[in-house]
Amino acid sequence: VLSVGDDVSRDYPTLMAAVRGMPEDVVVKTKWRPPADQTAGLERVTFRPERLDDRTFRGVYTGAKVVVVPLRPITTAGGINGLFEAMAMGKAVVVSESSLTRDFVTHGETGLVVPPGDPAALRAAIDGLCRDPARRAELGRNARRAIEGRLSSRALAERMAGF
Repeated sequence: VLSVGDDVSRDYPTLMAAVRGMPEDVVVKTKWRPPADQTAGLERVTFRPERLDDRTFRGVYTGAKVVVVPLRPITTAGGINGLFEAMAMGKAVVVSESSLTRDFVTHGETGLVVPPGDPAALRAAIDGLCRDPARRAELGRNARRAIEGRLSSRALAERMAGF
């Protein structure tokens, strides 16, 4: 399980609550850290604050079963780079619903969308995908197709030019 990002829109406390005690390894590419008194059950969580070169970063994405973009309940920006990177890599994504992510992820088709601030829903989505390789592969393929088609730089620029 991978989560990436340092912007203020990320909801890492909810992610930590969701993955606490989970049997999967979790890599969080951020400078954020949980308070020292809240690390019980997070032994399988690794924080990577360092800058990674492109090759290493692709390797981190490649090794992930699922990429999670946990967002705060009120988010109007943020999370898009991590989301697009994961989708371009053909990874299954789990993202918190926001006005922004609605434009990019179709629940059950190109990823799973969960209510923001809901660790139980986030865990259920992550856990379900970790246990179902066929579903992960399907969502990853659909996500990649979306990036190549309606979410490509060209398609986004053409839509914006139409305004």
